Amino acid sequence: MTSSPPLLDSPEGLLLCVLAVTLFLPLVMERLRIPGIIGLILGGYLIGPEGFHLIDGTALKGLGTIGLLYLMFLAGLELDLGSFGRNRRAGIAFGLLTFAFPFVLGVLAGFWVGMSAWALLLIGSVWASHTLVTYPIVQRRGLVTSRSVVISVGATVITDTLALLVLAIVSGGDDQSRNPLLFLPLGLVVLGGFTLLLLPRAAAWWFRNQGRSRASRFIFLFVAFLAAALIAEAFGLEGIVGAFFAGLGLNRSVPNGSPLMEVTEFVGNSLFIPFFLISIGLLIDPSVITEVHTLQVAAAFAAAVGAGKYLAALVAGRSAGFTWSEVGLMFSLTLPQAAATLAAASVGFAIGLFDDVVLNAVLIVVVLSLLISSATTQWFAGRVPVPRRADRPLGDRVLVGLADDAQAATLLPLAAALARADSGTVDPVHVVSDELTPLSRPTPQLRDSMSAAVAAAGAEGVAHVRLDQSVPLGLRNAAIETGASVLVVGNRLRKGVGGWFRDRGVEQIVAAAPVPVITVVDPGGERVRRVVVIIDRADTADTAVIDVATLAQVVTDIRTQWRTGVLVLMGDGVDPASLTAFDAPVAPAGRPGGVGPGDLVIAATGPGPALVGSHLARLVRTAGAGLAVVAGPGQAGTGFALGVPSPFVEE
Repeated sequence: MTSSPPLLDSPEGLLLCVLAVTLFLPLVMERLRIPGIIGLILGGYLIGPEGFHLIDGTALKGLGTIGLLYLMFLAGLELDLGSFGRNRRAGIAFGLLTFAFPFVLGVLAGFWVGMSAWALLLIGSVWASHTLVTYPIVQRRGLVTSRSVVISVGATVITDTLALLVLAIVSGGDDQSRNPLLFLPLGLVVLGGFTLLLLPRAAAWWFRNQGRSRASRFIFLFVAFLAAALIAEAFGLEGIVGAFFAGLGLNRSVPNGSPLMEVTEFVGNSLFIPFFLISIGLLIDPSVITEVHTLQVAAAFAAAVGAGKYLAALVAGRSAGFTWSEVGLMFSLTLPQAAATLAAASVGFAIGLFDDVVLNAVLIVVVLSLLISSATTQWFAGRVPVPRRADRPLGDRVLVGLADDAQAATLLPLAAALARADSGTVDPVHVVSDELTPLSRPTPQLRDSMSAAVAAAGAEGVAHVRLDQSVPLGLRNAAIETGASVLVVGNRLRKGVGGWFRDRGVEQIVAAAPVPVITVVDPGGERVRRVVVIIDRADTADTAVIDVATLAQVVTDIRTQWRTGVLVLMGDGVDPASLTAFDAPVAPAGRPGGVGPGDLVIAATGPGPALVGSHLARLVRTAGAGLAVVAGPGQAGTGFALGVPSPFVEE
């Protein structure tokens, strides 16, 4: 390596070279049908000390470290927790297998090379770990929720933690004040408490009170994963473990598809992650591969890590019923050797367990694994279908119809509770209708006030103002365009004969809506202390448009976010066994004192043209009690939806 100063020995020169590589070399590689990620790694070599020596490699390595932490944080932030929960057995099994197979084969390769006992243990852990270097490829393909990607990301923290535990045991003799068998588990407990318990609560408070601007929220995320990385390093863990756990802790606070997630991904994919990939190119040293013995050792190590990672993916993937393309994607994602590998190799060299030949062989395998994994990830990612969310949560994308600012205080708390429980977004929309009245121009501040109201509720989303023929048509079209999972609207009640409630405008909205609609008739008091669910016999029938499971999901989301009690009031003929999904006390609907002040009544819309019937009106006559009615797509108002073209209404 040359000792002369770089040609561009300045911060602006460093940034210029890195951004130029990020901008041009991936394009060149893709024109040659080579994965763009290889262009970033090659660019790092070209501008580094072993290439044209344009920049200071030490400064770039520092930026690369931040990029690696950002990559792991983003992986945890985007991890589909629901999918991982459904595939947790496969994920845990794959994590253990993708550690065990390369570890055993790495030990055998080290034995063939002639390494000592402690060195064999360490070299096995070197090849057991992996780094998600090729994660940006599956991210761009829209595969972050694919089951093969989900369990590969989950397996990363298992393999790297076990590998670092072996590293701590082997190198622990240098620091007698730290017992790794005690200190590392303690570190995991502290790290878990900080990231999984403290961070989500801190994020909820910050987003609701101080961090209402997107810039403030993004900086909070940056501070969070850096703090988690420092805590991990303080206990002898790698910072990537802390960054990944920080992403898991904030997973539900930053929904996929939200504006904040878009900013986080944009900054990472444009700056920090390329910094990391370019810094890897600094490891390439052509002079290393000229020694025959080094190449032999590298070949043995490469065979060990390649065979080990493939066997793990094959056994775990085929046991879980994955396709061959999914198995190949699991292998490709877990093959790259970078962060934990280099950390363990450098420690082994520093304490005298590894010599120059082993260290150089490790560097060769690192570069080789990156090149192979980049090409294979690109190949298999193109053959794995983008997953479609058949079991989409109700709060995935909550659309809220707001007539004015006053409705924001009424509707957004409920909408935000649904969204936060399902890691979703809240999109407020105001429809300007020219159906019966002259066109009125909304104020320029309307969209800003709606965005501020969403931020004040602690949620993420995009405010919309749209012109349409009518409010029902506008909300229907907005629901289709935004991909809404549920629509939340308010109800202006009119009391008629017999206490019937009638808001024909809302009935038309429900009739036209392509998604379930939650109509907030009255939010109740300022503080909801209990959710009361009204279940009639029609709600448990097979023909019910809104079934018990949907009502239970609404109630569970509200209870989780508001920490309220739940009471289920069942009508005549309802089987109590059908109400187990609510996990709450059950009582007859006609009992005295069933609904009181501070209660929010949740019910499905009843039979007949009216959205809200007299039986619900009688239940919520108590002062301070609220009512929210859940209706299915096109369920209500069929007699009053004239002029609303909808596939859900018979004309």
